[in-house]
Amino acid sequence: MFSGIRRWGRFIKFEHTVFAMVGARTAAMAFNRLADWSIDQKNPRTAVRSTLVSKTTAYGTMAGGVLALVGGAWILNPLCLILSPIAVGIVFFYSLTKRFTWGSHGFLGLALGTAPVGAWLAVRGQFDSWVPIVLGTAVGLWVAGFDLIYALQDREFDREHGLKSFPAKFGEAAALRMA
Repeated sequence: MFSGIRRWGRFIKFEHTVFAMVGARTAAMAFNRLADWSIDQKNPRTAVRSTLVSKTTAYGTMAGGVLALVGGAWILNPLCLILSPIAVGIVFFYSLTKRFTWGSHGFLGLALGTAPVGAWLAVRGQFDSWVPIVLGTAVGLWVAGFDLIYALQDREFDREHGLKSFPAKFGEAAALRMA
């Protein structure tokens, strides 16, 4: 009986971890949609995005995502709750970086690289190993690399509209080498 209770407790922790992480992703995607609303309308690749939802829906989705992240963190442990505003700040900040740095791909890597660290803290409740840092770094570099490749399709648009991206500044060959 106690073994079953322990397993159920682990499932509940897993469930709340996923809840918080999906909340973070949802909030980040909605914030990105809002931050890039006018940019996306001008870009032929993303022009349809602004017709799929209203700004009101995007704001509500963002708020719901933040509540899910903070609520999940609150249930998990005090450290996750304390760090949840930092997580929100990181995932929101990425959306603004293309306005002032060609290193925005690295910020996306940072944002997604926090996921393994957050999952570790959700389960362990403390920093007690370098493992989550190594995993987070690996995820961050992987994401930054594929985002460099993904950004190639917007290279000319970014140049024309004054947006910063590594491919727009350094070109396709350099972006592929960096990726």
